[in-house]
Amino acid sequence: MKFKNNTGQNVYIDLGGFILVRPNEILDLEGHPNCAPLTRIEENAPPPKKKSVKKKKPSKVVKPNTSGTI
Repeated sequence: MKFKNNTGQNVYIDLGGFILVRPNEILDLEGHPNCAPLTRIEENAPPPKKKSVKKKKPSKVVKPNTSGTI
């Protein structure tokens, strides 16, 4: 399992000895299902969905009617 330090501070974890994990550092811990101060990274997570953007149709220009009698 991979974990990332998203706290913005240095974190020490105890795995039989203290290990320093700096901000935004990714740590690979085999055999550990969770590690409290670190955020678990999903390895098979789907990519984020892109928001669909609708194109605006140009507005129709109404021309004044110039035909007629004076």
